[in-house]
Amino acid sequence: MSMVGLRMRGALVTTIYRKTLTVSETVLNSAFSVGEIVNFMSTDTDRIVNSCPSFHALWSIPFQLVVTLYLLYSQVGLAFLSGIAFSIILIPVNKVIANKIGKLSTKLMQEKDARVKMLTEVLRGIKAIKLYVWEQHFLRLITKLRDKELKYLKGRKYLDALCVYFWATTPVLISILTFGTYVLMGNKLTAATVFTGIALLNMLISPLNAFPWVLNGLTEAWVSIKRIQRLLDLEDLDLDLYYNESLLESSQNADIIIKHGIFHWGKELTSEEKSRLHAAQMRRLSKGKGKGKKTIVHLEHNVGEDHHLFVLSDINFTVKKGEFVGVIGSVGCGKSSLLSAILAELSIPEGEIAVSQVESGFGFATQQPWLQRGTVRDNILFGKTFEDNRYKAVLFACGLAEDIYLLPAGDLTGVGEGGMTLSGGQKARVALARAVYQDKAVYLLDDILSAVDVKVAKHIFQHCIMGLLKNKTKILCTHHVNYLVHADKIVLMEGGVIKQQGKPADVLTNIDDILPIELELGESTQSSLSSLLDSVKLDSTMEEESDSVLLQEVSETGTVELSVYGTYWKAIGHALSFIIFLAITVMQTSRNMTDWWLSRWVTNADPSGNTSQFYDDELNEGHFYAGDPEILPTSYYMKIYIELVCLNTVFTLLRAFLFAYGGIVAASKIHKLLLKSVLKLTFKGKSTFFDISPIGRILNRFSTDTYTIDDSLPFILNILLAQFFGLLGKVFSI
Repeated sequence: MSMVGLRMRGALVTTIYRKTLTVSETVLNSAFSVGEIVNFMSTDTDRIVNSCPSFHALWSIPFQLVVTLYLLYSQVGLAFLSGIAFSIILIPVNKVIANKIGKLSTKLMQEKDARVKMLTEVLRGIKAIKLYVWEQHFLRLITKLRDKELKYLKGRKYLDALCVYFWATTPVLISILTFGTYVLMGNKLTAATVFTGIALLNMLISPLNAFPWVLNGLTEAWVSIKRIQRLLDLEDLDLDLYYNESLLESSQNADIIIKHGIFHWGKELTSEEKSRLHAAQMRRLSKGKGKGKKTIVHLEHNVGEDHHLFVLSDINFTVKKGEFVGVIGSVGCGKSSLLSAILAELSIPEGEIAVSQVESGFGFATQQPWLQRGTVRDNILFGKTFEDNRYKAVLFACGLAEDIYLLPAGDLTGVGEGGMTLSGGQKARVALARAVYQDKAVYLLDDILSAVDVKVAKHIFQHCIMGLLKNKTKILCTHHVNYLVHADKIVLMEGGVIKQQGKPADVLTNIDDILPIELELGESTQSSLSSLLDSVKLDSTMEEESDSVLLQEVSETGTVELSVYGTYWKAIGHALSFIIFLAITVMQTSRNMTDWWLSRWVTNADPSGNTSQFYDDELNEGHFYAGDPEILPTSYYMKIYIELVCLNTVFTLLRAFLFAYGGIVAASKIHKLLLKSVLKLTFKGKSTFFDISPIGRILNRFSTDTYTIDDSLPFILNILLAQFFGLLGKVFSI
């Protein structure tokens, strides 16, 4: 089963990962948060994998019960039906409890998603949080989310305890019902009948104790399967439906064509975006120009229909092969959204779009660069084969030559999660170099010059955009219009529509008062190959393993240290831990006393089966009979036996709820300690911890490992203690 579980985990994680790549970003972001997707790959996957052993238990437990009950029938006859009747009564009760547990598990996972989402955002901005001393604020926010999660965890754990109580007391109650009915039917209890019956009833303990955990595990797995199924039910992005290749037939020289396109993100605008869009609309309306006036009416109509969705409206746009197009406009006017529309990341309810050679992909440099944990070279190559001359040319063109020279290990220097060990400008240039090295036919560059200074920006424009990418189709979104004098076409956007497009001289002169331009770059756009190669210095002598940023996570091996057990003991609390152990001890003691009294009953039973009316009268009056115990009436033994059974059920209930409460207390305290250690950074006070530790590794502590402490550890510990104290009870009863 371990191999099956391992394969299931790999299949689930791979399926979820592939699904996130095949679904449109618009659809994915509107349906799920980052926290939900993280939990899909961690907690939900763990629940499904952990349910693998339960599939065998689901058929083996009923089989064990049937065989045991048949053997019990052979010993006590039809008297065993009284115990069966009690078990049947418990079935609908447990079904109600299981349904309630399923509902609480669903709500629990929703709160867990919200908590993991908040933690993801906090870890991504941890440097800013520590810089502004916001640790306490976010500590309170995450603690509130954790409290909501614990609210549903408490409800589920207490229902688990109730379910366990029912099944744990079932063997004892079945025994009293079975033997009581057997005696009332006129049969005599013999040592052979009682001890064989007790042995058979003890055989019921293990499957009956395991059955609620099996049901709960399968219920949780079913909840997780339905959660993941929601993701898998999302419609995949069909590029054949999004792009209309027939548009390219009429224009063989075009790379991108958009006709009357209307695009939207499928999400509501923020209040700031609404006010900015409204202000832009009012400015255009006040001008009263024909085309702008018609456009504003059309845009307001679409926005009103879509409940203030940001809309790219009536986009007509053509880019020829090898053409350099600049896109300008104010903040929030839709420049980045236009690139996303070309990338098929937006919904297109109306209009048509076509892109040539869409199968080969795009070269895309985003406004917010993303880097993976690894070396600078790994981030630039990104799976491509290393070619020395081409690699050096890309480094030089993207202005990375001097940075590579200054880095301690050259291009083999480690890059932290999301490029945390690099500056903003370095991250932007590494991301640009990665796009350029892919050697695509079409390049979409989203404000790549904003993160660098003027000198570096000129270098990138001269040697990269107008150098290596000279013969490529390029769309550059930027606020630096002074570079766009060399563009073949400029598109001016405002409020989600194309206000004007044409040659630089036609477009830039209309906004000369608002956006002054420089028509001279001051540097030649020509460069020789020799200067490219000579200016780049690479250091290939250092190994990646020597970089602290790329160190692997250290895992303990061998025996678990006592300090780990001590930490969990302290998390529960000394007093509560002692009370839990005391409750387990008393429960097992009462169980042993019940078995002992039953054996005494059989041993001292009257062989003739007759009882004296005097003894009955004495018992009815509550008098203690001090005569020969061998001739005590059956009702006396039955009464004491019932009292001991009731006492055992009380201690069992107490033990179940105390154990559930202790697990909740431990889960709450350990999460608080973990959260404080991360936010307050007790790791020797060094903030470099977040530079060398991937966010995924830290999130695993708050998702998968927290789930282990919340659910798996109490479950395993409960079984361990029950079996251990049961073994001790058997040893001392010999």
